[in-house]
Amino acid sequence: MLSKAAYMNVIIKADTANVQAATNIYMGAIDPVKSTEGLVCSLTLQSYAESLLPSSEFKGGDVLGLGASPGPLVNLLLLTHWSDAKYDDAILGNMRTALRGIDEYATSRGAKIDHVYMNYASEDQDVVKSYGGKNKSFLREVSKKYDPEGLFQKGVPGGRKLFI
Repeated sequence: MLSKAAYMNVIIKADTANVQAATNIYMGAIDPVKSTEGLVCSLTLQSYAESLLPSSEFKGGDVLGLGASPGPLVNLLLLTHWSDAKYDDAILGNMRTALRGIDEYATSRGAKIDHVYMNYASEDQDVVKSYGGKNKSFLREVSKKYDPEGLFQKGVPGGRKLFI
């Protein structure tokens, strides 16, 4: 039975070299833990069509801070399940190593997109910051307007908070 799960993600420009390098980095990082009992790992590629983001810009933009597309993009989701908490440090450490390696590679090639997809972000990833300062300010203004008492910021456990 799988009882532990971790998600992390990074968005890069989609081209063969970037995706192949990311795959190699990921495979190298999970190699030391691949024989862990109950381990299930996946590197999922979710493409963002090149036409998607300019269409969003035309309609007024988005609060995610993606802006006009610099070409086709791919969100690399690192998803891992395992069954025993005694492996937490090793598995999470290797996932972070993979994410850091992919990030560094993509950055060195000018292929890193400074956006973190909220649904697949780890607790270590600052999703709201990745939306950009202007969008973060806008989201805070909306929160203050429609939730002046801060119920969703203070009273609801979990999730991403705009004021923390």
